Amino acid sequence: MTFSFRTHRFDSKVPPVEDDGTFKGEDVAQWLAGALTGWTTSVIEEDWGWAVRGTRLGTRGKVHYTFGVYDHDLEEGDADPRGARWILRIFNQQKDPTVPWYRRFFTNVAPVAAPEVIAEVEALLRAQSDFTAVQQEPDL
Repeated sequence: MTFSFRTHRFDSKVPPVEDDGTFKGEDVAQWLAGALTGWTTSVIEEDWGWAVRGTRLGTRGKVHYTFGVYDHDLEEGDADPRGARWILRIFNQQKDPTVPWYRRFFTNVAPVAAPEVIAEVEALLRAQSDFTAVQQEPDL
């Protein structure tokens, strides 16, 4: 599941890559890590941007998620009056429980984000008064 939103809250000055080779978005990841209540989180740098690793108890036991933070259009700066467009992608290590276990050996089964986690993240994004254009993006 992927969300996008616009805001001026975070550092989005051009260039999108810092002098030391890191991507913008660490401040977004730090905000998200602190905003996910009930989660144990850590922020890590990835070769594609930043990520928040999160763990919490879910309806089926402990769940592990990675929330990817992407600086989608920062090469254009803050040209949009609503602010830079940020992408937040939700990854989950658990596979789709509706696929029989033996099919998982022969077929790639994409991880499925739990509806309650998707709803929690969407509500968190929409609750921010300075976030606009919050929307779900189609997954590829």
